[in-house]
Amino acid sequence: MFPAYATWPEQHPAEAEDVIDLIYAFASEQNDISRLLLGLSKCISSATHEATDPHFLRLAEQFLPHFKNAIHISEALSQQRHFQTVLQSALDRLPFGAGVINEQGRLLYVNACATEAIARSETWSVANRHLEFKHTGMDWLTVIPKGLSDLKIAFTALEPIEQSECSEERLFYFCISNGMTRFVNAHLLEQIYRLTPAEIKVTEAIVANLSTQEAANTLTLKQATIRDHLSSIYSKLEVQRKPDLIRKVLFTGLVAPQETSVPASSSEESPAGRFRLPDGRNLSYREYGQPDGHAVLLLHNVMGSSLEPPPGSLDAILSLGVRLIVPERPGYGDSEPCPGRDKKQVCDDIEKLLQHLGIARIDILGHSMGTQYAIACAEYLSSIEIGRIALVSTLPRLTDIRAVSSKSTLLTNACRIVRYAPFLVKPLLQMLLKGDIEAFYENQLSYLRPQHPGSGLDIALMQDPDFRAYCIANFTQSARQGIDAWAEELKLGLSDWGFEIRNRHTPYQIWHGCHDTICAPETVRHLAKSLNVMAFNLLEEETHYLFARHFNSILASLVRV
Repeated sequence: MFPAYATWPEQHPAEAEDVIDLIYAFASEQNDISRLLLGLSKCISSATHEATDPHFLRLAEQFLPHFKNAIHISEALSQQRHFQTVLQSALDRLPFGAGVINEQGRLLYVNACATEAIARSETWSVANRHLEFKHTGMDWLTVIPKGLSDLKIAFTALEPIEQSECSEERLFYFCISNGMTRFVNAHLLEQIYRLTPAEIKVTEAIVANLSTQEAANTLTLKQATIRDHLSSIYSKLEVQRKPDLIRKVLFTGLVAPQETSVPASSSEESPAGRFRLPDGRNLSYREYGQPDGHAVLLLHNVMGSSLEPPPGSLDAILSLGVRLIVPERPGYGDSEPCPGRDKKQVCDDIEKLLQHLGIARIDILGHSMGTQYAIACAEYLSSIEIGRIALVSTLPRLTDIRAVSSKSTLLTNACRIVRYAPFLVKPLLQMLLKGDIEAFYENQLSYLRPQHPGSGLDIALMQDPDFRAYCIANFTQSARQGIDAWAEELKLGLSDWGFEIRNRHTPYQIWHGCHDTICAPETVRHLAKSLNVMAFNLLEEETHYLFARHFNSILASLVRV
């Protein structure tokens, strides 16, 4: 088509300008049109290298630079919109007033708590979207109110969160204390980052915008001691400066929730334990519930840890009289790595742990990747009697995936990567994480589409503050030694298991979501043919996240006599 129209830009300059305007109009659309721009630009660019027709070359010369500029604009806008979504979502979750302003005092983002507080204030107001201090003759940015205002507002420089190149202005974060709010969740800082009580107090002082000297005076410590604590805090939270520390605490779920500062499945109820294996390695685990209760082994997911029990599960664990044991596989959490491990090695570790704990009979609950180890336990635990096994969101064998026509595209592609390019697994995980577990969590939420069956439930779940705090704590504990264990786990789980299923007497329960996009139900049904399945529970509206929503009922069904 190009030769027929190649001369019209010169003959109809106005129409050519309209096309250029249309290209830039499409650049602001974050939809299939913007992706079409990219594809069309690549086609024209590729064709230009081979084209000999002078009319086509003139056409490409005129429009191709505009295509490229439009794509740059589209990508910048996409980054900016992602930044805006993440930032506003973070502010809305905070249990106190907070917002972001620029150097001119213009309110860019603000949550409802801050809006209400400012409206009630006698000394602060908002005019034309600008935050103003009502005392005349005073520069709002230099006024850090300490006794001067009915609202305690603290300002600190805000490091951009994935801020795009199209917006390089300096931003400031502010928070408003109501006199009762604690800005720091001491429990989570201790549980997730292993901060000491003294380090937590220093973190609270810094987040409250105190200087090093002010923090020393408030805590009756020497400045040198404060600096030593800060050095340790920075190392543990993987930040380098005070603004980074404040942002991480305030924007990543480490603030104190309004109703309770202790999540349902807490380390206070589940102290971490360590068991030294015969080969000298340490195996870490946690116990929940009744010390002398009905023993249940929970085997965690590929990004899981000993913090696997979901929010709201502790009451059910206690009421059912369960002693829940959650070990961490080699390289996970605080368990030392075991190079070259396989499923039998992990089962041997588990068997020795159960013997150490004096457990002769146990039920097993496997979650996602953990289901493979639950099945392996039925084959390898020779000295431990297994009652029942519950498989939740099962990850099947390669033979099951290949045997059915309906399968998950994600799982199929992951299997191909493991088979043909296993060296790419860790780099791909690093690309997804980008060194920030909190951002990784937000990205998972952004990938969900409400129009997809079951995604509405998942979006509501992932927006829940308790679930978010639980996931980040679980991910963080899981990756305490890095993500090598995740990469190795994926390679093990998506290749041959290394054993045949021969145990046909242990009774299984299977719980799976009808809309599970990671593991298609048909592949799990194929696996079930090799097991002694007493109940196949295919939940109509459920997805791969059913573990968090149905854990209590699954546990009750597993231990029911």
